[in-house]
Amino acid sequence: MASEARHVIQREAVPAWVAALMAEAMVIGPRRGSAGDAELAPLTAVEELDLGYTHDLLPPTRYLLPPSEVLFRFQDGDGVRLEPQYDDRRRIFFGIRSCDVKGIRYQEQFFQRDFPDIYFLTRRANASLVSLACPAPPLPTCFCTCCDGGPTLQSGEGYDIQLTPLAGRYLAEVDSETGERLVSKAPELFQEARAADLSERDRILAGVEQRFSTTAYLARGIAKLTNDAVPAALWEELAERCIRCGGCTYLCPLCTCFTVCDRRRNGQGERFRRWDHCLLSGFTREASGHNPRAEKAQQFKRRFFHKLSYQYLEREGRPGCVGCGRCLTTCMMGVDMAAVLMRLRDAGRRPKWGPAWAAKPKTSP
Repeated sequence: MASEARHVIQREAVPAWVAALMAEAMVIGPRRGSAGDAELAPLTAVEELDLGYTHDLLPPTRYLLPPSEVLFRFQDGDGVRLEPQYDDRRRIFFGIRSCDVKGIRYQEQFFQRDFPDIYFLTRRANASLVSLACPAPPLPTCFCTCCDGGPTLQSGEGYDIQLTPLAGRYLAEVDSETGERLVSKAPELFQEARAADLSERDRILAGVEQRFSTTAYLARGIAKLTNDAVPAALWEELAERCIRCGGCTYLCPLCTCFTVCDRRRNGQGERFRRWDHCLLSGFTREASGHNPRAEKAQQFKRRFFHKLSYQYLEREGRPGCVGCGRCLTTCMMGVDMAAVLMRLRDAGRRPKWGPAWAAKPKTSP
C-alpha cells in the first residue's frame, strides 16, 4: 500500500475530476432518481452527481454481487461446451458512505476465504472506492457508531480515497496506489492539504458520534446469542411478527446468500445465481426433503445468530452489521436489527414495538 497522502479539492472542481474519471471507467455515484430519491447508479453526466445525499436504500454491493447473474453458458450434444461469463468492467464507486465501504470489505473477505468466488472477485479487483465521510448522521435510522461501521474510516479500512466535507472544499485522504491513480487523472485540481485543513476536519468531526440517536445494543446481543441465553419463547414472539418479505436481507450490504439454477432449451442453457433469503421456509431444505430448520422461529434465530454470534464474529473479523439502518427503514413489523437487539437486552420485559429510531434513546446497560 502506498503511504497515506492528503490533498484538498475545491467543491466546484469535483465535476471536472469526475469527468476525467468517467473517461476511463464506469463511475457509480449518488444521483437523483425519477422519484427524487437518491440512488447509487452509473453516471451518464457529471451534472447528475449529488454528494449532498443521505444514502441509497439499495446497497452498492449489488454492483459486485448482482441480484441475478449468469455464471456460464453451456451447450451439450457431441460434447459439453462451457462459456464462463466474467464481468471485468472498470468501476469507480464515488461518494459511497463509510458503512457501505465496510460492507464491500466484508463481502470481499467472505468470497475469498474458503472457496474463492471468481465472479465476485473479478468485479472487486476492478473496482475503486471513493468514500464520503459523515460529519452528521445522514438519517435518524443510522447507528454505525454501534457497529464499527462509520461515520468515518481509518487508514487501511478499505477506501482508496476518503472525502471529508470542509468549507467550500473536500479533504481527500488517499490510502492506496489505486487512490493515487485516481488523483493523477486530474492532478491540477488538487492541492496538498495544510495543517489548517486537518484541524478543520478534526473540528467538524469532533463529537459526531454523540449526534446519532438510534442505539443498537450490539455487545449485549453478541453475548446473549453466543451463550445461548435468549429464551426460545422470545424467538417465537419475534418470528411471529416477521412477514418474511426479504427487505432486511436484500437491502443489507453484508448479506451474501444466493441460490444457483439452470435454464435449458434445445441443447443450450445457462447456469445463473440469484439472491436468496435465509428467512424463506425452503432456504435450508435439503435434496432429501428434510429441512433442519423447518420452524419459522428457528429460521429467524439463525439469521441473527449468523449476524451476531462470536463464532461468526471470530471467523469474519467483525459483526454482520454496519449500522446503515436500511433494515430499520424497510421493516414494517419492528423486527429490524436495532429493535431485535433491544429486545435481546430487555428479554423478559414487555415489548415496545415500533421503529427503533422513533423511541427515545435509552441509557446503555
